[in-house]
Amino acid sequence: MNKKHDLPAMPFYFGDWRKAPEIRALDLDVRMVWFEMLGLMWESTERGYLTLKLKPVSNSVITKMLGIDITTFEKALKQMEDFDVFSRREDGAIYCRRMVRDDELRTLKSNAGKKGMKKRYSIKTEGLVITPVITKPLTNPEDEIENENENEIKNKLKIKNKLKIKFEKALKIYPGTKRGCNTEYDNFTKKHKDWKTITPLLYNIIMKQIKIRNNSTGFIPPWANFQTWINQRKWEEKIKIQENKPLNEYEKLRKQYNY
Repeated sequence: MNKKHDLPAMPFYFGDWRKAPEIRALDLDVRMVWFEMLGLMWESTERGYLTLKLKPVSNSVITKMLGIDITTFEKALKQMEDFDVFSRREDGAIYCRRMVRDDELRTLKSNAGKKGMKKRYSIKTEGLVITPVITKPLTNPEDEIENENENEIKNKLKIKNKLKIKFEKALKIYPGTKRGCNTEYDNFTKKHKDWKTITPLLYNIIMKQIKIRNNSTGFIPPWANFQTWINQRKWEEKIKIQENKPLNEYEKLRKQYNY
């Protein structure tokens, strides 16, 4: 795999590794398989994704990279999926949520820093770039720009975390079949461009649908699994429940004597 960035080493947060419940729940040999997969994802041209030439890597190819047999790998992969250790992209590519998030943050900081430096040191007039004479100020403008960019990034992450908490609250009360919060949240945010607007409404919508179903005396269709409910925007649907019709005298007799 070609390196995406010329970084000297992969940062590894050992404290987070030791404290993450989904990692501690894995068997020791499975934990080591995941650790080797992290190395492959770090070296990928799509940092954080297990891909080759921008395409998902098959299980048979991954086993060759790791140097283990297919049975051992598939058993380890099943355990990792059960504990929601990783996520999958729409094309099926495995990825590490932490690594992808850190790389996005690193890119965002880099772009913000370049923008700030350009604004600070370059004044463009009619195609000419004039570099001003810099005198030592009382405060460092570079620090101010960096702090502004840092605060902007923190505010965006704070808003995103609040929305995820609201999503998790809605997911917990959903009666149908559902997967892990991170997997469902990734699917939701990628599937719908208006996810930021919809997220705060999900809890109340699900509660309303539960109430309608509980108060019904007729046929109640089963709950769809949560992924289908999200993908098909079922929060916009009006639940149609077939009410039981009262039996006439003839139907009552048929039911009573079973004929």
